[in-house]
Amino acid sequence: MSGLKYANIFGPMRLPFLILNPACVALGAATANFSGRSINPWHLILVLIGAICAHISVNALNEYDDFKSGLDFKTQRTPFSGGSGTLPQNPDMARYALVAGMISLVIAALIGIY
Repeated sequence: MSGLKYANIFGPMRLPFLILNPACVALGAATANFSGRSINPWHLILVLIGAICAHISVNALNEYDDFKSGLDFKTQRTPFSGGSGTLPQNPDMARYALVAGMISLVIAALIGIY
C-alpha cells in the first residue's frame, strides 16, 4: 500500500491531534498517583484506548459530516480548521470515514460502559 493510500485512510482521523489523548491520560494518572491513589494498569490502558477511540470518532464523523454537507468546499483550510482535506480530494473515502468513526464510537462506548 502506498504512502498516499495511508494518508487517505488516516486523514479523517487527524492523527497529529491524537497526541492530546495520551498527554491528558498521563496527566490524570500522574495526578491520581500523586494523590496517593493506586492505578490499575489494565484500567489505565482501557482509558487510553477509549480516549483515543473517542477522539478518532469525533474527528472522522466530523470530517464525514462536513464533506456530506458541503462545508468542506466552502471553508478555507488552515492547520487547525477546515478538516484534513482528505474527503474533498478523495470522495470515495467518505464511506470509510463514516465506518471508522462509527467503529471508534462503539469501542469508546463499550469501554465507557465497562
